[in-house]
Amino acid sequence: MKKIVYLILLITPVYLLGQDRPLSKEETLEIIEKALDNQSKIKLGTFRLKSETINNDDQTPAVFKIETKIYQDSKDNDDSVDKGELEIYSIKIDIRDGNIYDIRIDAKDNNTGEKVLFTNERPLALSNFNKRGKWRLYNIDRLHRKENINLKSILEYDYETGENYVIDKAIINLNRNNKFQADVMVKNNLKSLLDFRIYSDFLGILNEEANGIVNFEAGSLFYLFPKPVHIFLFPRDNGYLYLFKRIKPYFNYSRFDNDDRTVNIANLNLDELNSSDNILSLIQRSFIKAGGELDIFEWEPGKFSSVILYGKARVNLFVTETGSILDNDTDPNRENTSTLSWGLGVGVVSKRYSNFGISASAFWDRYQNNDLNEERALNFNTLSFNSEAFFYTGTDSDNAIFLRLNYTQGQNEISPRANFFALQFGYRAELKINRNN
Repeated sequence: MKKIVYLILLITPVYLLGQDRPLSKEETLEIIEKALDNQSKIKLGTFRLKSETINNDDQTPAVFKIETKIYQDSKDNDDSVDKGELEIYSIKIDIRDGNIYDIRIDAKDNNTGEKVLFTNERPLALSNFNKRGKWRLYNIDRLHRKENINLKSILEYDYETGENYVIDKAIINLNRNNKFQADVMVKNNLKSLLDFRIYSDFLGILNEEANGIVNFEAGSLFYLFPKPVHIFLFPRDNGYLYLFKRIKPYFNYSRFDNDDRTVNIANLNLDELNSSDNILSLIQRSFIKAGGELDIFEWEPGKFSSVILYGKARVNLFVTETGSILDNDTDPNRENTSTLSWGLGVGVVSKRYSNFGISASAFWDRYQNNDLNEERALNFNTLSFNSEAFFYTGTDSDNAIFLRLNYTQGQNEISPRANFFALQFGYRAELKINRNN
């Protein structure tokens, strides 16, 4: 899926440069907009029931009757006993991060005539769907009796050849109207690949902190091992554990006031107390930040738990404009200085509702800058605390507003005055081009 996006990025500049005449602004934007919208959806696979019988006579409409066995776990051994048959009305599937996060089978127990609802207890990896083994769904009204059915005996998933991708998010409904068959269609363009954000810093606008006034941020998620794992510390009854689930590269550009853009390194030192530019200014006033985060672990206590715990590792490269300013009359010799960092952190995410959530995290970071000062290497550690809240209306997660609060404090040999706050407000936006402007 992503190969088409990369092909678009390659072909667009080649097409523009290969024209016999220069293209106008409107024509150029139209080409780019078409490239962004190209291949907007792609079929990854199809869910369908394995068998069906049709009851259709002159008195009743067509009814798709699917029969499967109901089992009850035996107390004496691992075997199951046959308890009856089901007539299925509908199947609803919620796919998240490459897993069947929630599946609900609405049916009728033919033995008792009662309506029943079967669902999964934990996420099921979609990539394992066609492998051997049983996937048990349990009757939520009779959990104490452990009534269950084998999902694989009812449903099959046929993915398109060469399209066995991790499905980030999809809702599938199988019912009588679609003859219990539905395709998995996902967005497949640059808009769906990038998480693009625009935000401002309140403290920077009020001139309380030398923070970026306007900030642009772009990132993307790439899944590594999205399947839940089972180890001795985390058995099946203790929630879901993911190891090295995904990686997120990102890029950030910040626009500063002219007075705040350049960091004075004339007397910069780790223990500088009187200078307005302390060592953390190299981080606070960087106009470019590029890096990535790796999910080391992610733990979810239960299927619909509103809390997720995680641990991350991150690497960042900061680019800051620096100059030696000895007095106000001296024009500094400005240059760009790079600082590399790596860090570890833990955090918690609370998503009480699908369109609202808050998160908090703490990170320890090590910064390396060996070529800024000839007398000593300016390498240092920091401890940062971050929190974020987001909200979007309806179901359109591509357009959401968010609020961030960040605090960074220098450690060990750095002065206690070496710290800074950031209070950011902005929105996550779908990439769009307005050719009317």
